[in-house]
Amino acid sequence: MQLDGYLEYPSTWSARGGVARHDRHLGTIDAVVLACRATESISRGVGDLRAVDIAASAAPTTRLDVVPIELEGADGEVFGFRVGGIRVSISMDAPRESRRADEMPEWMTSWQPTSTARLRLEDVQVDAGAGSARATVRVVAWEESLWHIDAHAPLLSAADAIAAAGAITEAAVFHRAGVQRDAVGNFWMRRAHIDFDAASVRRSSALLSVETVHSHVFERGASRWHSARVRVESGFGFRIRADVAFEEHPRQQAGGDSPVGGSGVST
Repeated sequence: MQLDGYLEYPSTWSARGGVARHDRHLGTIDAVVLACRATESISRGVGDLRAVDIAASAAPTTRLDVVPIELEGADGEVFGFRVGGIRVSISMDAPRESRRADEMPEWMTSWQPTSTARLRLEDVQVDAGAGSARATVRVVAWEESLWHIDAHAPLLSAADAIAAAGAITEAAVFHRAGVQRDAVGNFWMRRAHIDFDAASVRRSSALLSVETVHSHVFERGASRWHSARVRVESGFGFRIRADVAFEEHPRQQAGGDSPVGGSGVST
């Protein structure tokens, strides 16, 4: 099987202080979306997204004009892919055979890979000592489409979930480490497991929280690394368990290699 497509990054991708960076790479969100699209092609859209597992390689995928997608296994409900250097496993549930007359069709409530929603984190509260944070995620704009029937509460997507969770997690782990975002390198997602409820909760805002379960600091060569295991809960119907890491004072190196393994959580 061959899947053809392309990714296009804006010139300001991952810019800091208005300065575009030179270490562009395939991000976690990119890999998950591509794996979801590939799963749709294989399963012909039958089934609902239930879980995603992510495992990144030690070096990021920096060639973005051609991103290889390899199917490593499929058993009807679980589809395993290697997208660039990132392994992604997509777990699906078969659609229900019966539905009440007043229920919405599944395609109007099921989790999609992407959406047109724009999100904003409000009322952010951080406990630096505990490495925890919470915020209200609010949908501030979206394009009406077939997937967003209710103009007051569009459905969020898998990409929205990862982006919001990544932002609140950065706030928690950076405050715990006592560092500023501009002083560190790429924020790497090494491994992650995401559970999705049976339906995406149709809300315009909901609470999002992150808790640091374990963290440690280690030296590797001239680099000082922070690693953390976090747990994210949300009112939108998804939960994330992830291992993340970042370099405190990154060296200038092409491609943003990560000796601990990981992929940038790019949005």
